[in-house]
Amino acid sequence: MRTLTTVACAILASGCFSSYALTAVSEDTSSTPDTPLDPATDTDASTDTIMPDTACMFEIEGSRQLVAPTDHETDAPRVYWTGSHVGVLMFESGGSIPHSYVSHTSAEPDLSANTPTMLVGEESHGWGEASWTGSRLGMCWYSDPAMVGRTAFRLLEADGSPVGPMVDIDFEGGSCVGIEYGNGNFLVAWRHEREVAGEWMVDSRVQMLDGTGHAVGDHTDLHEAIYPGLQADLIFTGDRFMVAQPQGDIVQLYDVDDSGELTHSLSIDWPGASYCDMALAGEVLGLACLSGERGLRGLRLVLIDVRGDLVADPLNVEQDGAGAAFPDLVAVPDGWALSWHRGSYPEPEHAFVLHLDEKGVPREPRIVVYNDRNSGYGGPSIAATSDLLFLGISHYPASSPLPWEQVHLYRLRCVPGAPDVCDPMDVHLLSTCDDPGPLGWFWNGAGCQLLMACPGDCEGDGCTRLAPALSDCELDHAHCST
Repeated sequence: MRTLTTVACAILASGCFSSYALTAVSEDTSSTPDTPLDPATDTDASTDTIMPDTACMFEIEGSRQLVAPTDHETDAPRVYWTGSHVGVLMFESGGSIPHSYVSHTSAEPDLSANTPTMLVGEESHGWGEASWTGSRLGMCWYSDPAMVGRTAFRLLEADGSPVGPMVDIDFEGGSCVGIEYGNGNFLVAWRHEREVAGEWMVDSRVQMLDGTGHAVGDHTDLHEAIYPGLQADLIFTGDRFMVAQPQGDIVQLYDVDDSGELTHSLSIDWPGASYCDMALAGEVLGLACLSGERGLRGLRLVLIDVRGDLVADPLNVEQDGAGAAFPDLVAVPDGWALSWHRGSYPEPEHAFVLHLDEKGVPREPRIVVYNDRNSGYGGPSIAATSDLLFLGISHYPASSPLPWEQVHLYRLRCVPGAPDVCDPMDVHLLSTCDDPGPLGWFWNGAGCQLLMACPGDCEGDGCTRLAPALSDCELDHAHCST
């Protein structure tokens, strides 16, 4: 095991960030969209140099349930973009399945079809993490063949068929929380649990693997915390790896060389930081981190430059106490897109997407992708192309009496000509009904207003962007009064 030395200096002080080729994931296997969708307009996974002529606004074009109604559950999707298809890893469990496993499917960009699911991670105790190499897929997961748990790796062909056998990363390891490919290697992060004086502790570990999944050097323990621990996030910048490790009151950023050695580091003050997701756009690093107690966490976005300086004021996406979880941040041509989950059983679940400019200011109100019965395992996962987002999420099929959640893949297109988010939303009432109820909150140009009406009585583009809570509307428009 490596010992961890913290170096107090800017991230890679000798240079600046390289462009980051984004990857995306999602999948599909059974049903077809209600209406045909246009094919994706670009098949290049890199979006750093593609800029729209005008501001655009994301709209949901359609969705697809990836697995037909079954006698078991699919959830915890991990979505990635191959340049021509949307790939999805998912967790299948319950019902008729004697032991849960990770499966794979690949969907057409127009959501017209997806391949049958294929078992790729046997004896699983949770989700799978994925990293696309350009031609193959590296995955890691928590497996327990012969009832011996371990963190495992497998290399897959594009269609999900295995290139080789399962490789043990940590014979006593737990859940894999991240994997990134670059320079011919994979960097993997996972949780290693151990009992100390009757209390369970979790080590956050990282390890460099070669292209076949075998260890390069030793693993590094980044942080120790009481269960459930504080997990790391990874990215590859184009020339090196980076790790973000929450440590309670700070987030520690590390550069990692190809041997797996941690080189430079930078600390960011972040009280209560517990879980982060990173993305890179040119020379700006985006960090979306949760803070606070489990089940009551807030969500904040911070953008920093190559020196570690703030590019703009931090954005509060969810206030502390909101119950945010599972942030997933990606760079898009005109800024950023952030997805996350909010809600704990027995309250309804909300799954959101927020589109932001390059300074982290909302370009449009948050999109409510899902607002219904709580689906308890795994949050949304997104991937981006030049003008599309693919979002995978597990929820109950519409009007289904079955008790099983299923993974759905949503497609969102960024349509040019978006109005200024501070202008009044286009919301009108068609009629006055006898028994109006709250439909949601909208921005009237000066503040947030509750729309009281009956379903179907709202007319205008803003009717699909009503916020479920006053705080949602206020947070998305906080900059409008400054």
